Amino acid sequence: MSGSLVPALRAETLKLRRSLALWLAFIAPVTVVFLQTTMVLHQGSKMVPDDASIWSFLLGPSASLWSLLMLPLFVALETALTAGLEHSGDNWKHILVLSVPRRSIYLAKLISSIAIIALAHLILAAAIVIAGSLVRLIQPQLGMAAALPWDRLWRYTALPFAGSLLIVVIHLWIAVRWRNFAVAMGVGIALTVCGVLVVNSRWAGYYPWTLPAILVNTFRNGNIAWPLMLYGLGVASVAAIFSTREFVRRDF
Repeated sequence: MSGSLVPALRAETLKLRRSLALWLAFIAPVTVVFLQTTMVLHQGSKMVPDDASIWSFLLGPSASLWSLLMLPLFVALETALTAGLEHSGDNWKHILVLSVPRRSIYLAKLISSIAIIALAHLILAAAIVIAGSLVRLIQPQLGMAAALPWDRLWRYTALPFAGSLLIVVIHLWIAVRWRNFAVAMGVGIALTVCGVLVVNSRWAGYYPWTLPAILVNTFRNGNIAWPLMLYGLGVASVAAIFSTREFVRRDF
């Protein structure tokens, strides 16, 4: 299968080049950091104690806002756009008659979707660094002279990414299964809104759409929720196997 997966991945890369799905990987995280930076610039003197670094008020809140609200919606939109490349013009019928195995076609879609989510998290980290540098120039009195905590930055980047993999698997299956774009986005919006209600419950760590936020908020309190992260990765792996098998057996 590896021999057929590489050409399928190359084909996905060519399709995503200059696509809206790829542009959103830049726009979505930058928007979150911009909103948080604007708040810091306008209310920084009230938000930050004299003995604190503004980095803590830029890193944690940006990651929380991203993981709870923007990330689930971004995943739903990105997977819908990725699947929409094939739904438009009935491209599935053309692709599935090629000599490439169906399993490789679906895995290429899944891997490319995960790669875009990973890119978005790298952009999030870069945007935070750039925003902090700008705040340092504009309002140096806010404590930006303190060194950037790189270890915390990468954890704030890696934790929501790991927690989002289960959402990616679910939403890609939905987007491929139903050709109507409104179905994929409607489900994504509904489940994200439910996440806002569920996030403070005892089950939030097991609800896929709040798992990234729980991992981030747990780390903000000084811990890493390893059991929840492993739970998310394990369920995502199982869901990926079943969704791939369902795609292979389905009639188009």
